[in-house]
Amino acid sequence: MDSLPPYTPGSTLKIKVSQIYIIVTVEKLFTPFTSSHVLVVHATSSSAKLPPNHPPLGTPMILKIYDTRYIEDREAFYSHDRTRFYPARPWSLENEQKATAYREAHENWNDLISDEIEMSNPGMVIEYKMIQRACTSWTKEVNAYLALADSPLSGSAVPMLYGFGDFISEEPRAIIPRILLLEYVPRSVSLDKLKNIKLITPWHIRTLLAATRKLNELGVVHWELEPRNILLCPDRVVIIDFGVSTTRVQGGIDMFSHDEWTTKLEDGWNEQTVRMMLDHLRGHGFLVRVTNNRAVLARYAQDTEPCK
Repeated sequence: MDSLPPYTPGSTLKIKVSQIYIIVTVEKLFTPFTSSHVLVVHATSSSAKLPPNHPPLGTPMILKIYDTRYIEDREAFYSHDRTRFYPARPWSLENEQKATAYREAHENWNDLISDEIEMSNPGMVIEYKMIQRACTSWTKEVNAYLALADSPLSGSAVPMLYGFGDFISEEPRAIIPRILLLEYVPRSVSLDKLKNIKLITPWHIRTLLAATRKLNELGVVHWELEPRNILLCPDRVVIIDFGVSTTRVQGGIDMFSHDEWTTKLEDGWNEQTVRMMLDHLRGHGFLVRVTNNRAVLARYAQDTEPCK
C-alpha cells in the first residue's frame, strides 16, 4: 500500500446511511485488508435521528469499507511457487480519475478492455479493475443481506444488517467508497483460528448445516463457505462475508429461471462444502460417509434450538 489507511483505534470516520451522516469511532481493525476494510466501530453522533434498524449510539458494530486505495493487492508479491513476481500497484488520484471517466463512458463493467488501452494506460486499467471488484463485492453483499434481513437467519446464523451507504473521505477522491454496517458478533472465533476443535459441538454442526440449507431456500448461494467465513460462538454459528454470493431476487426482480437457479444451487454445493470442511477440521471420515444418507441428514437438521 502506498500509505497507511486512516483507520486507527480512537480515530473518527464519517459515513452516510439513509441520507443521514453518522460519525463513528474506530475500536478495532481486522487485517489484512483485501476487497474491503473490516472495522469494529461505534456511532458517536448523527446529523438526524438514526435509521429505525440502527442500534443506539455507542453500540459496537462492524463497518465494512470498500475503498480501493488501501488494500493488500497493491503490495508487490511472488506467486506461490515463486516463479513470477508481481510489482507493487500504487494508488494515484490521477489513475482513479481516469478509471472513473472510463467507467462512465461504458455501459457496464463487463465491457472488454482492449490490449491497446491496457498497454497505453496500465495504471488506469489496474485502478478500473480494483474499483470494479470493490463495487461488485459491495453489491453482492448488499443483495444477500437484504434478502436475509427479515428471515430467521438474521441475528442468528448471519449478522443483522444495520444499513449501507457511503464513506465520506477527507481526502480528494474520484470515487465514493461504499460501506456496510453490520452486527458485531462478540465472543466469536473463525474456524480457521480455532485452537481447540472440540469446541465444535454436535449442536454447532447441526445448526450450521441447517443454516446453509436455509440460505438456499431464501435465494442465496454463498460460494465461499470456508473456515475463515464461519464464526463459532458459545450459542451461535455465524456465516459472514457474502462478497462473492449470488442472490436470486435483486431489487424485487427474480433474476433467474427455476432451472437456472436449480443449477446455481447444485453448483454452489453449500451443504456438502460445509460437511467436508468440518470433516477435514475434525480429522475423521464420518461426515463425508453420511453425506448421501438422507436419514442421517434429516436427523442432523432437527435440533436447531439455542445451545444451552
